[in-house]
Amino acid sequence: MRSPGPLGASDRGWRTTARACLLAAGCLLGGCASTASQDPPRVAPRLGGTIVQFKPSDNLRTRADWARSFRSLRALGMTQVVLQWTADGEAAYYPSQRLRTGPMPPLDTLVDLAEAAGMRVLVGLSHDPMYWSRIAGEPDQVARYLGELRSRSLRVARELVPRLAHRRAFEGWYLSEEIDDLNWRDPARHAMVSAHLKALTSELRTLDARARIAISGFANAGTDRVVLQAFWEDLLTEAPELGIVMFQDGVGVGKLSLEELPGVLAAVKRAVDGRQRELRVIVEVFRQTAGAPIDTRPFAAEPASIERLRQQIAIGRAFSADLLAFTVPDYMSPGDTAAKARLFEQYRRACVESDCIVP
Repeated sequence: MRSPGPLGASDRGWRTTARACLLAAGCLLGGCASTASQDPPRVAPRLGGTIVQFKPSDNLRTRADWARSFRSLRALGMTQVVLQWTADGEAAYYPSQRLRTGPMPPLDTLVDLAEAAGMRVLVGLSHDPMYWSRIAGEPDQVARYLGELRSRSLRVARELVPRLAHRRAFEGWYLSEEIDDLNWRDPARHAMVSAHLKALTSELRTLDARARIAISGFANAGTDRVVLQAFWEDLLTEAPELGIVMFQDGVGVGKLSLEELPGVLAAVKRAVDGRQRELRVIVEVFRQTAGAPIDTRPFAAEPASIERLRQQIAIGRAFSADLLAFTVPDYMSPGDTAAKARLFEQYRRACVESDCIVP
């Protein structure tokens, strides 16, 4: 993996990079036949929603606490929430008959508030903290493990359907296992994960015929764009019920640079459009400061600069009308640290009160 983008660059450097990336995006999508066609449309690109990762302390938050969070999201003009999971290991964030539940499980409150605000929610299923180490095992072990994951997610979905199917805010399901460009590139492993996703999404469709189904993915630096496009084309062909691909821009963790990002997103968009699905881009609103591959410490990150964030938004908007932050609660919260409050206010002024376009 590569280091993050040039956060210490001058303002002129930022503008130059942004313009170059946007021109590259236009060429990758529609060619560069004329000077006029190279100019990106001056629409108002901004973040439309956020990922939310439930954590144990969320079981102690009151309805008033969550209401404050939703007011902050609305102040940023957001209309979407994606819950990355509702079960994490053996812990559930809803009243479960099978899993351990905290004193104030937050799911119902969050959906209530989203509904009142006219927002839509994609609901994640079961997350395994050991996912990345388990999928690195031998093929027969990985096949059994995917079957276990599938069973866990379906058990969660069966408990959640009675709570969610009638809710206006409920858009559908989010599959918590992320798909990258390295672990599944071997043909046998590719077939394995394709079969897993086909079986899981087919069963989810029988539980709720109207619910959309989303999954997220990411790519590493230097990935072959032709191979990446073919990978997602094959995956979406094998799992026809997958309707939404949420692709991470990778800038916050340094997997992709701002210069690499347009080419990667273009490859994924060609695959998604070719299979008549929807692409949403996840914008990483942080900068990693510790953890692999930087060092051996636990993962740590800080809010991104507004200059870099505006460039990410401009690039992402060239490929999708739906941009999602990872994550507003963790890195853009007005009631948290000074750095998080500062990014919240800078973004609000630049991208809500103004047009967010890089000068």
